[in-house]
Amino acid sequence: KDTVDVATEEVATLKEIKVEPAVGSDFDAILSAKAELKLKVNGGFEFVVDSDTKLNDGTKNFVLSNDTTGVTVDDDEIVVDLDSLSPSLTKTNDTWKITGLKVEATSAKAGSTATVKVSLTGSDTVSVEVAKVVDYTVVMSVDEDEDVPVIYSGVNVDNDGITDDSDHKSLEVTIKESFAGAWNNS
Repeated sequence: KDTVDVATEEVATLKEIKVEPAVGSDFDAILSAKAELKLKVNGGFEFVVDSDTKLNDGTKNFVLSNDTTGVTVDDDEIVVDLDSLSPSLTKTNDTWKITGLKVEATSAKAGSTATVKVSLTGSDTVSVEVAKVVDYTVVMSVDEDEDVPVIYSGVNVDNDGITDDSDHKSLEVTIKESFAGAWNNS
């Protein structure tokens, strides 16, 4: 329901992704043998997984990495073979949550949107917009209806400036990055 901002060639942690059964009150009614949960991200983006990337079935956490039996992670796809997970996944709950999943904008340009397709055997495939690529920008603004002041340090030959002893008018200045680190890259 909510996207995160990511800059080109940067990594951002996605909001929690919830998986719910399309029919019935739990997953047990829709899942059969050979059930799989797949996450696929569109071109220009790749998944970044680590020990914080987890699938929670309501009672247990499963780390989504190639080190976990039943989980296959590729650059743009994560496949969970639900029958191979050990201990087995709880299918009697009504919500599974994927947390800590990160996405990298490998070749996506500013304005692009990362979409994750979530598919589960026995259910419809759902596409969710999860991230938007932003430019590295820094915006300086003032809260009042005034012009942004010139910011400098020291004085000129007429003793005008921050360090003289005359009264100065000041405004609160807000400096906002479009993405963490934009200040260093702009």
